[in-house]
Amino acid sequence: MFEFVRNAAFDARNYFDHNVVGDHRRIPPFVRNEFGFTQGGPIVLPQLYDGRDRTFYFGEYQGFRQVLGTTQVLPVPTPAERQGIDTLTRRATR
Repeated sequence: MFEFVRNAAFDARNYFDHNVVGDHRRIPPFVRNEFGFTQGGPIVLPQLYDGRDRTFYFGEYQGFRQVLGTTQVLPVPTPAERQGIDTLTRRATR
């Protein structure tokens, strides 16, 4: 059996994340779990077949679960842009 765990509790704060310690959104949510097991051995059917040196089985299961949040930085329009004035393009004057 095995399990590999990584989550936001182990991460440092990104520069763009909230810096208030009491804020529950301080670090975006991140939870990753990788887990599984393997099993193998000889096939033995009592009074029918003894495969201890001849026939074997082997099986495994692996699972992966992840929840990932990201920090988003969005531009805020200037007061002129809120009024519908395009501040990025300039007209050539002659």
